Amino acid sequence: MAHSVRAVEEHLARLGRHLYAIRIRVRHNFAAKVRSPAQAHIFSNKADILVDAGLGKECQRRAIAHELGHIVIAFEEFQHNGKLKRRADAFVEGACLIFEEDLCTRHHKFNKANENRPQQLFSSLADHPLAQ
Repeated sequence: MAHSVRAVEEHLARLGRHLYAIRIRVRHNFAAKVRSPAQAHIFSNKADILVDAGLGKECQRRAIAHELGHIVIAFEEFQHNGKLKRRADAFVEGACLIFEEDLCTRHHKFNKANENRPQQLFSSLADHPLAQ
């Protein structure tokens, strides 16, 4: 998923013509505290994604993909009106679910293809059951 995060950073940097950093932090007992497996804290020049350490790797991957969707949408809204929303509405949540599904599907297809295995930096990705 690291390459997906970097791709979103590059995309946002190109749109905004400045550096945009996304930092992912895994927190223990996060979901219990905030009633969510992950959250994005979005600012005009950076974003933090907080993910619950108790989630399995695939659930963490999906949660990160979902939050990346929130970041892309928030940044594009910021580009248009100069404001960042504090909460997402049902329409944005639906769009983020679609973004999550599409990004994870592409991720799994890439990892499943034998010709892509030499490009993988982390063996755990190649060994993941969905990449088989």
